[in-house]
Amino acid sequence: METIQQIVSLARRHADIAITLTPPNGNRFAGEELGEYRLFIYASPDYLARHAPIHAREDLAEHMFAGYVDELLFTRELDYQGAMGIPARAVRIQNSSIHAQMEAACSGVCLAVLPAFVAATRPQLVRVLPETMTLRRIYWLVTRADERGTRRIHHLCTLLRREVEKEKALFLGET
Repeated sequence: METIQQIVSLARRHADIAITLTPPNGNRFAGEELGEYRLFIYASPDYLARHAPIHAREDLAEHMFAGYVDELLFTRELDYQGAMGIPARAVRIQNSSIHAQMEAACSGVCLAVLPAFVAATRPQLVRVLPETMTLRRIYWLVTRADERGTRRIHHLCTLLRREVEKEKALFLGET
């Protein structure tokens, strides 16, 4: 299994299983919810010490964020800042990698909206307004409908579901 930041064609057999942010359309593919995850705004303690305090959502407009390059988003589900109401002008560091966004926040340059399970790898990051500024997203497990019942695909899907369930608290940011 490989994680990639581009569209994979199950129809062309580039992969047997895809984990996506949107459910499949049509009847060629079978999809099921794999698990939910939460995103929060994160900053380094150094960033928070050097910049204006953040007490409410309105304060975020004065801060710089890292985010995805808007023109490269292959799904609107990745527009985390827009979904949180953060002005587009605040997203001044743009790239195509959630890990690069996390590293920018770790370095104290900006704030970043990150999945809780990703940010958990950097315990020095601090959540900003965690009670009010959070998003929920769903990962979908997608296969070709005609292969859904094969032993190999069924076994792998079962394993993925089990592992995601085991790490549910990490995905939801409850650890």
